[in-house]
Amino acid sequence: MSTTAERMRAWRGPAILSFGFRPFFLWAAIWVALAMALWIPALSGSLELPSRFDAASWHAHEFLFGYLSAIIAGFLLTAVPNWTWQLPIVGWPLGGLFVLWVGGRAEVLLSPGLPSLAVALVDLAMPVALTGFLAREIIVGKNWRNLIALTMLGIFTISNAIFHWEAARGDYAAQGYGLRAGLGAALMMIGSRDVGLISHVGLVQEAITQGFYVRSTQRGSRVEERRGME
Repeated sequence: MSTTAERMRAWRGPAILSFGFRPFFLWAAIWVALAMALWIPALSGSLELPSRFDAASWHAHEFLFGYLSAIIAGFLLTAVPNWTWQLPIVGWPLGGLFVLWVGGRAEVLLSPGLPSLAVALVDLAMPVALTGFLAREIIVGKNWRNLIALTMLGIFTISNAIFHWEAARGDYAAQGYGLRAGLGAALMMIGSRDVGLISHVGLVQEAITQGFYVRSTQRGSRVEERRGME
């Protein structure tokens, strides 16, 4: 089986498709700037957005399910191969995921004459495909401890669908259940990995500073009192 580095070297296309974070982090930054440039005049009433959503709901949706979904995609596409020791998604499959994300942003913004179901399906295509890709990597790699991140991604995607459903009913989706559930899922998705890792490293360093002995185990680290070391 080829390694991650070998697979990256085998890719001869655009460099932006050689790492999962490259297209998503770059365009997430560009999109958040463009979205702010559109939303500020829309909020003041000097610009009418060509979207099915009201200005506040569009703003809430695009910053959570647009911008943040790209950040999550870039993070997971880079991190999961390191967690599972499986090959990364690079090249045209990565490009396909990115195109789905761009299509979702365009569909949500330019959607007044489009059916609500069509807008929702296009917007949900990228997170659904991403969930499928990552589920395969985690299952093949038997990396069961990271199923929590995959579960939170699934809840995040369902929350996006709920947001679309609330907006289609005429509800004020910017204060709906979909937005709240999506925000909670996003925080838990990233926190389930990073908070535990950061706190673990900090506690181990503090234990060593206090004169304790840290022993690595399969389930983490055990802190034991130093004896007979004087």
